[in-house]
Amino acid sequence: MAELFPTKTRLGLLWAVDDGEVSLGRWSTSVPTWYPGGYGRRKTVTARIAELCAAGWVVLGDEPHDEYGWRYYVLTEAGRAVLDGRKA
Repeated sequence: MAELFPTKTRLGLLWAVDDGEVSLGRWSTSVPTWYPGGYGRRKTVTARIAELCAAGWVVLGDEPHDEYGWRYYVLTEAGRAVLDGRKA
C-alpha cells in the first residue's frame, strides 16, 4: 500500500483512537466503531480504520477492555509520530 498522507479525517480518527473512542465488539458481526464523545452516538469506520492499520499507524488491542469483550484500537509508534507531526 502506498504511504498515507495524514489528512484532516485521518488525523481526527487517530486522535479518536488515542482517546479510546474506537472499538470492535466481540461478536462476529461487529465492525470497527467510533463513539465520538462517548457511547451516545456512533460511526462505523471499517474502511478508514483498515487504512490506518495497513499503514501501521494503529493496531487492534489484544486484551478485551471490559467484561463485554470489547477491544480497542491503539496507536503504534508510527501513529504517535504522525500525531506528533514527526515523519513516521
